[in-house]
Amino acid sequence: MIMLDEAFPPQIESQLKLSDGLFYDLSGEGNVIANNGATLTADHRGRANKAFLIDATNEYINCGDVNLGNAYGETGTMTINIGFQYKSEARNRNLFGKYSGTTAEINGLLFSDGVLQLSLSESATGYITIRTNISTLANNSWHYLTYVYNNINETATKIRIYLDGILLNINSIMTGVYTQLTKTATILLIGNINTLTTMRYYNAGIEHFSIFDRVLSVSEISQLYNEWRK
Repeated sequence: MIMLDEAFPPQIESQLKLSDGLFYDLSGEGNVIANNGATLTADHRGRANKAFLIDATNEYINCGDVNLGNAYGETGTMTINIGFQYKSEARNRNLFGKYSGTTAEINGLLFSDGVLQLSLSESATGYITIRTNISTLANNSWHYLTYVYNNINETATKIRIYLDGILLNINSIMTGVYTQLTKTATILLIGNINTLTTMRYYNAGIEHFSIFDRVLSVSEISQLYNEWRK
C-alpha cells in the first residue's frame, strides 16, 4: 500500500520516505527502518517533533539494504530528496551514505568548506563525483535538496542537483571507469555513511528523505519543494 502525507502530492509516489518524524518503506522489499539515537526536534516550520536531530557520533537512521530506485545498470535512474538544516562546521559530515567498507555505493557529503558532494560508485576505483558550493547559506537555515540521477540521457555529468527547487551549477569528476552504479550488500544510513565511521555524523536537523525509482521532472521537483516549504 502506498502511504502519502501532505508533503507528497498523490501523483508523485516514492519508494522510501522519512517525513513528519515517521518512516515509510514503500518499496515492497520489507526493509526495517530504524532510528539509532536521533532525537525528535522542530522542523523548518517550527512544528515540534517533526524532524530528527543527529548530533552525536553514533546517531543515524538505518534504512536497511534498500535498493536505490532503478539506479543500477547502464540505464539507471533515480531521484533523492532531503530536507536538511545547513550548519557550518570545521569537519566533513554525511547527509547520507551506503558504504560497504571498501566501496561507497552512494555518498552524500558536506565538506567543512561548504562544498556539497555526491558520489556514485561502480567499483572501489571507478566512480563519478559531482560538487557544488553552498557555503553562502545562512547557518542553521533549512533547505530542500534534490539529486537527479539519469544514466540514460545525461552521458556527461549523469547527475543534477536542485537546491530549493533551483538547478545548481556543478563540477563533475570521473575517476577510473564508470558506466553504471553497482549495488553493494550494505545498509543505507541517513546522517552518516556507515556504523563504523564515528566522525562523519551530520550534526544538524534532517526532516525529510525520499527515494524515487525514476527521474522526476522539473515541475515535479518544484511541486515537492513547494509542498515541503508550506
